[in-house]
Amino acid sequence: MKKLIYFMMIAIVVATSCKKEEIVEPEPPKPIPIISFEELIGYWTTIKWEYDGNTYTECDDVKFLMWLNDKGAILLEIEFNNDYPWTDDNGVPWGLGLFHDMCGGNWGSANYYFIDIEKNQIIFADHLSLEIRVLFQVLEYNKEEQILKFELTKTKPSMSFINSIYTMKKL
Repeated sequence: MKKLIYFMMIAIVVATSCKKEEIVEPEPPKPIPIISFEELIGYWTTIKWEYDGNTYTECDDVKFLMWLNDKGAILLEIEFNNDYPWTDDNGVPWGLGLFHDMCGGNWGSANYYFIDIEKNQIIFADHLSLEIRVLFQVLEYNKEEQILKFELTKTKPSMSFINSIYTMKKL
């Protein structure tokens, strides 16, 4: 009987004295930014526009499409600059950007822009209200050739072709 009690006491001490290993969940990897704010600064022109399974490169190709759908500019030139730049409370730099219709339109209004590094998005906001006006999802960037490819995922008001893909070259 003494042996049984002694054995039970040792089993209890061993069972309660073992440390449980803490399982530490690894942090998810930080996203790798496709393009930086500094790399974006400059003048970009559309070299190819893709929409609904078709590819367009010339103004004559898109004028009827614009008229038919009563939509805004398709072939864009965008000037990303850091005029009036500031950094918001989260440390994100903002710049001033201008849109231009390559097919004869005028320069659009000034909009502030920033890059959401975690989501690889270029976001344009109204220069007064800071309401999001245009959102581009960056798909790829060739640093050597300075060619940027992104998808238009949001406009407000809805005046452009959502889900269209722009391939642009930095001049």
